[in-house]
Amino acid sequence: MFPQSEDGKYSVCWFWLTLSDYCIRIGDVTLFESSAECLRKYPQDPSPYLTYQYARFLEDFFRILPSVATPIPPDLYCYIDTEEKYVNLSDRVGDWFWNIEAPTEKQNDIYDDVCEFLLANDLDSGHLVRNSKSSLYRLADTIRIRYDFRAYEEDGTPIWSAGCGEYELPYNDFICEVEDMLVRFFRDMDRQVENAIQLLRKDEQYIAYEVLIARDGEDYTADLGIDRLAKEHAERKATFWNTLNAIKDNTQVNPVNWEQIKSSIEFLMSQKK
Repeated sequence: MFPQSEDGKYSVCWFWLTLSDYCIRIGDVTLFESSAECLRKYPQDPSPYLTYQYARFLEDFFRILPSVATPIPPDLYCYIDTEEKYVNLSDRVGDWFWNIEAPTEKQNDIYDDVCEFLLANDLDSGHLVRNSKSSLYRLADTIRIRYDFRAYEEDGTPIWSAGCGEYELPYNDFICEVEDMLVRFFRDMDRQVENAIQLLRKDEQYIAYEVLIARDGEDYTADLGIDRLAKEHAERKATFWNTLNAIKDNTQVNPVNWEQIKSSIEFLMSQKK
């Protein structure tokens, strides 16, 4: 579970304590579940589900949650309401922008508007070895989840059990599911952290020392010791709950200039391919 140093000791940090097998069930579909073909090919795999630090999923999910909770106007969603339209708009803005030798400030703004519109609701999975794509949109009082897990190994073996499709649920049900997810996660993490602290206190094989993690071009350095582990746990818990509570209270939604985005997309669509 923990990184091991050259002297044989194990470093204990909050992120590593979140190592999990996890999946997402939406209706009859299970995301992040290996295909039956993949499980037969790799019978030594201990779990059919994704094995990774669950904290990374929460970080990525809560990064887009304010955007997901912000209703998108129907006259803009129509540009990306299918995966084919999404890819078309993405290709179009790229082809247009990268063929401009010296973009003006206005052209840069148009490119940024369209890219932000395309990416704001996409769940990041770039850290995974196996490809997947999930996007979540709020349309009035409904959450629409669009997923594309069509990924294959070189010999054609499908990686995931899910293919591509969409799933809808009421916005309030979605928020309740997110809340339940946090309750269950931090209930388990309270035990994980307490067990880790007991290990650190009684077993010299386990140490809490400086851990450097690079994310998004920034460096995050954890302080030394048991106190820091307990403090980080409390800080992480507060951060996730504060974000969700602000969304539930309608005090945290993304301030989006929809008219500007609409203008940028309409300009882009007026340009010849």
